[in-house]
Amino acid sequence: MKKNSQIPTVNIAVKRILLLFSVLFICFLIGTFGYYLIEGWSLQDAFYMTAITISAVGFREIGQLSFTGRIFTMFLIFMGVTLLAGWVAIVTSFLVSADLRNYFRRKKMFDKIKNMKKHTILCGGGTTGKVIAEEFKNKDSDLIVIEDDKGVITRFQNKFPNIPLIEANATNEESLWIANIKSAGCLISSLSSDIDNLYVVITARDLNPDLFIVARCFDDSIAHRIYKAGANEVISPNKIGGQKIAEICFSQKAGSGA
Repeated sequence: MKKNSQIPTVNIAVKRILLLFSVLFICFLIGTFGYYLIEGWSLQDAFYMTAITISAVGFREIGQLSFTGRIFTMFLIFMGVTLLAGWVAIVTSFLVSADLRNYFRRKKMFDKIKNMKKHTILCGGGTTGKVIAEEFKNKDSDLIVIEDDKGVITRFQNKFPNIPLIEANATNEESLWIANIKSAGCLISSLSSDIDNLYVVITARDLNPDLFIVARCFDDSIAHRIYKAGANEVISPNKIGGQKIAEICFSQKAGSGA
């Protein structure tokens, strides 16, 4: 399964912070052993001198520096200023863009998805998607939703806070990997575009040949293409709605004896 790319800015910030810590650690090693070798100071004094130099505190030098020691100190000061600028940039970016509570919520959700088996993937959380989600909720059946419309996402999460929702375009192969498609039992493509539903079916069938796929289709002329692409069932809301209306009408006429 491909790596999850839906934990974006916070993950990047954490990696950068770890990188800065690594560089800082290396700088301390270089500084400590540099002063130890150049000036002949003890490791404790050399470490202290490195700390006040890198931090640009300049509190008090341990002893008289040689010419080589001064050049080495200027090098450490430059490294310290660079690291300080890096810290300011990373921490500022982290505080501005990171929503930690949301990050941990998403991470917990992705861990849950990774462990799911024979679950259903629903592509599209709009009006039809919400009706489908309601049925799955009533049946207490595992469902994962993929949706990229911000408005739809907000309304869906307000109504179904416990159903995992991946904020991504369902036509992208990566979003299906994130939904753990290899372990899924069923996929429902309920996007607003028949072409998008066709593309999802093609991609899903390629990623999981054993998957049971149901797709929505408004245009009957495209339905057979969706079947050929790998869908097990193709549902036309217009056709079903029309049949239901006619059925109700006929029932009313039969009841009235007309």
